[in-house]
Amino acid sequence: GVPRTDVDQAVGSRLRGLREEHRLNQISLARYLEVSLSDYQAIETGRKRVPARTLYVLAKLYEKPVTQFFQDLI
Repeated sequence: GVPRTDVDQAVGSRLRGLREEHRLNQISLARYLEVSLSDYQAIETGRKRVPARTLYVLAKLYEKPVTQFFQDLI
């Protein structure tokens, strides 16, 4: 399988791409998710694993299936 850190980095990169595509900044998104800015930045860079609740909320926000974050990784 794919090492955990690679998965975390890939998911974080996809989240960053979606955020930029929707013209959102990290500060407003961190507030929306009720997490600190540093925690959100760590998620986008893959230094921190994304909590399930956060993935769910972001999938709803971006109107994407949760599985899209993991496409081609499994």
